[in-house]
Amino acid sequence: VFLRSPVPGEHRAPSTFDFVVGPENFTKFLSMIFNANISTANPTTGVYQHTMKPGTNIRTFEAQTYDTQGERWAHGGYVRTANFGLDRNSFLTCGLDSQFQYVGALTDGTVPTSPTLSVLDPFTSVKGTMERDDGAVTDMDGFSLRVEKTPLDFATFGQQYASDVVPGKNEVNWELAMAPANMTEFRRFLGASTDTDQDEIRPRFEAVKIDWQFQTAQYADDPGTTYPYTLRFTCHTGMYETYPIDYGSDNELIRTRPTVLVRYNSGQTTDLEAYLVNSITAAAMIS
Repeated sequence: VFLRSPVPGEHRAPSTFDFVVGPENFTKFLSMIFNANISTANPTTGVYQHTMKPGTNIRTFEAQTYDTQGERWAHGGYVRTANFGLDRNSFLTCGLDSQFQYVGALTDGTVPTSPTLSVLDPFTSVKGTMERDDGAVTDMDGFSLRVEKTPLDFATFGQQYASDVVPGKNEVNWELAMAPANMTEFRRFLGASTDTDQDEIRPRFEAVKIDWQFQTAQYADDPGTTYPYTLRFTCHTGMYETYPIDYGSDNELIRTRPTVLVRYNSGQTTDLEAYLVNSITAAAMIS
């Protein structure tokens, strides 16, 4: 047996991040999830209304981290999957599945030991509202929203690190937690929402528009502004892929967690849209 020295192969560094989502501590990651495709309006001094849709470019980022093993510097990172979630009496959270080109070591003491924390309230269930087809409803307990970006990366022949990354197919799945008030949503699953007679599976899906909005009670530091910090997710064309119904007993609410398959809407030129109101400029979100 002849032993040979090992030879380095392609270098990759998968990573995960978990966040409590707030109005201004999550802005850079929102811009990366939507590939910095941001249009901004400024109707009032110091107030910025950002509308984000999936873009055609991949934004990369760097991360400096500190733990008991030392300080690291990760380069060339990009978001692969974003998982948003919310249940009753909880914070809006997001878990990011990311990948870096490579990771190096930092000189001890480079990473600040006292990070700057946001002083703004995070988004919570008690400050959230949900709409379907532009009609307010109040029977929602929570949701999970998965944005699968499926980016494609490749390395130049002879290189140890990935040299480029391009957007893949955007896939969006939205699971709702609800206590249905009537048969309307189940009829949507069957392919009809207006009939009151007997229904069977229709040859076409019934599309549903979903808006989920969060606000905080805090306003900007400028006393002249009176806006609430706002985050809203909108899918313009969603179809119920599954619609399970739980009959726990005849003394409980009937609950369901249907899965909504989100599709591209040509009229809105997007499958998923995010709307954010805060006091940060678009340039600061991207830089």
